[in-house]
Amino acid sequence: MATTLICRTVFSTRYDERGSERRRFDKLVRDAQAAMAAFYVSDVYSLFSWVDKLTGKVARLDASYRSLDLFYLELIKDHLHRNRPKIMEQEEKENILDVLIRLKEQTLLSDDLTWDHIKAILMVYVDASTHA
Repeated sequence: MATTLICRTVFSTRYDERGSERRRFDKLVRDAQAAMAAFYVSDVYSLFSWVDKLTGKVARLDASYRSLDLFYLELIKDHLHRNRPKIMEQEEKENILDVLIRLKEQTLLSDDLTWDHIKAILMVYVDASTHA
């Protein structure tokens, strides 16, 4: 239920109707959270960062975030597409992603907003919401 609410608020997408996408999203978030919560030797002893690389933890963390990055990029592309599916058009209400895209396109902020900034905001929002 929490995932459905988050996705509707942030992306205007109902993943409960698209089972494979919801499972993909849930897996990506779980993998990223698990990678972040793991114990890394380099967090305690920076000279031993090679241990984390040797055990494959750094590679898993990188792969997890690359996958999430691609997922968020797909969402952004879907929102930029003029003929996006009706499921994403919730009575012409803007969602968080629409607002962020509009801010980027209209350069309403003092600093330029990049796609990486938008993906980071989405990641923080989704991560914080899944912990609530």
